[in-house]
Amino acid sequence: MTSAVATVARSRAERARRSDRALLHAAVSLIAERGYNGATLAAIGERAGYSRGLVTQRFGSKDGLLWALVEEMIRAWGSRALRPAVGEAVGTDAMGRALAAYADAVERAPAEVRALYALLFEALGPLPGLRPRFAELHRHMRADVQRWVRAGQAAGTIREEIDPVRHSALFVGTVRGLTLQWLLEPEAVDLRGLLEEYASTLEPALGATRRRRSR
Repeated sequence: MTSAVATVARSRAERARRSDRALLHAAVSLIAERGYNGATLAAIGERAGYSRGLVTQRFGSKDGLLWALVEEMIRAWGSRALRPAVGEAVGTDAMGRALAAYADAVERAPAEVRALYALLFEALGPLPGLRPRFAELHRHMRADVQRWVRAGQAAGTIREEIDPVRHSALFVGTVRGLTLQWLLEPEAVDLRGLLEEYASTLEPALGATRRRRSR
């Protein structure tokens, strides 16, 4: 009896996970296509093959669904892309690997990037509830860069006078700005090429001199 109950519970949990994934995927595609206003609960449910009522049941509201969507995007970027790509690297090597991983992620899931940026700008207006989450996301991104810079300084590969806090803001701002330009004019902006070019400037701009490295 206990085994049968456990089997039923696992089956229900798996169905819930499948429906959540389908609803989140539908929300991404609709936001990328139509923007926030066009991604209604009814449209999300229909695209996913479920009812509007299930969206409300699973996430409570449209804002709840969008919050879960942002969190899933952030979690996927950190665990599936960034950490495996960077590994134990530090300094400009870590930053270069992060930029390459980001370019790969954009090419692999452009709709997710478009949806993320659509929500990012909505957070400045009609969705102020998302603003703290995006602010937290940027704090985490800057913290990663600060850690790589400080580790590079400790290893002697980045100059000691480089300010990790200021450079982290420049790094995140460059990535955000290039991505926005690419989203607006994908045919005119070579995002991967520009990210690679930016990565190539990091060592000349931040690297310690050959003499200091040899100490």
